[in-house]
Amino acid sequence: MRVLGDKTSTAAEKTRALKSALDALNPARTEGEAIARHNDVMRQVADSTKEAINQSEGFGAALLSQKLGIDTATKNGAALRQSLVDIVDATTDAAASGARFS
Repeated sequence: MRVLGDKTSTAAEKTRALKSALDALNPARTEGEAIARHNDVMRQVADSTKEAINQSEGFGAALLSQKLGIDTATKNGAALRQSLVDIVDATTDAAASGARFS
């Protein structure tokens, strides 16, 4: 709450502080939203696998790099990396809000 009353705090800092305060008042809402976001990300990834892959934009071993892991120089490599980042972020957020996955 100090951040909200601090004249030196930025608008972004005050917004984050207000959101944190509201989330603390209603943790069930936060957990539910985190689970919903996780489910949305998982559906988006599943939907993206239904489409035919343009192999000229990276496919199979071309998606991997010994140095970088996923080679993001190709369109498909960049999309794969972003899908994995989205899954990790959504899962981490859901777990941090108290969600349990069985």
